[in-house]
Amino acid sequence: MSEMRVRLATPSLKAVVRLVAIIVACAIALYLLWSVRSVVRLVGIALFLALTLNPLVDSLDTRIKIPRAAIIVAIYLVLIAFVVVVGAALVPSLVRQVHHLSSNRPNLPARPEAELDLPPL
Repeated sequence: MSEMRVRLATPSLKAVVRLVAIIVACAIALYLLWSVRSVVRLVGIALFLALTLNPLVDSLDTRIKIPRAAIIVAIYLVLIAFVVVVGAALVPSLVRQVHHLSSNRPNLPARPEAELDLPPL
């Protein structure tokens, strides 16, 4: 059997320059993206909300004959009210429980797993 040998051609100067230019352009693009990452995050959140709420806005727009902007404002107000109501319902209970836990701290065991006969992690 004869052995097949693979010979690689030496890269041309044009190919090397092109590869270095691509690497430098990618590095610059990543640096710029990193420097505006907070804006990119906000744009991502806004895009997610817009795409999520679009079917609801479309269905309400066909059923109710009011301006589309008013429907969007109404949906956002309902969402904000939902967050406020859930926060008002949960925060006092959470504060009470944390206060109760911190006031009972001296009575709690140093290692709760030792009290339960659990194997150590």
